[in-house]
Amino acid sequence: MKLLIGYAITLLLFSSCDFTTVGEIHNRSGEDIEIVIFPFSNSDYSILKSDKLNLTKWDTVNLKGYFLLLNNTHAPVASGINSFAPEELVFNYIEIRKSSDTSIFETQQAIHNQFKETKNHTYQWIIE
Repeated sequence: MKLLIGYAITLLLFSSCDFTTVGEIHNRSGEDIEIVIFPFSNSDYSILKSDKLNLTKWDTVNLKGYFLLLNNTHAPVASGINSFAPEELVFNYIEIRKSSDTSIFETQQAIHNQFKETKNHTYQWIIE
C-alpha cells in the first residue's frame, strides 16, 4: 500500500508541469503611447484588460482596439501554455504610436519577434 501511495504522489508531481508564459509591452519611451491592435473583437478579452492598458476606443466596424499605455508602465498583451509562439497572439497587427513616430507590425511573426525572454516564462517588448 505504501508503495502504491508513493507512486501516486510521484505521478502527481510530474503530471502537473504545465506553465503559463506572458508577453508584456513595457513603455520606457518617456511619454504615454497609443497602441492599436487588430483584430480586436472583444472589449472584455482578459489578457488585454489591465489597469495599465486602457481601452480608449473600440472600432467595431474595422475591429481595432485603441489603447493608452502610460509612461513607465507595462501591460500583458499575450499569453501561452508551455510556450510563447506567434500563433498564440490574439492579434496579427499592432501599431505603436508615439508623438514623434509610429511603428507598424503587420504579422504575428513580426510582432512575436519584438518580444525577448527576460526570465522563465516572461517575455518583454520594450518601447524606448
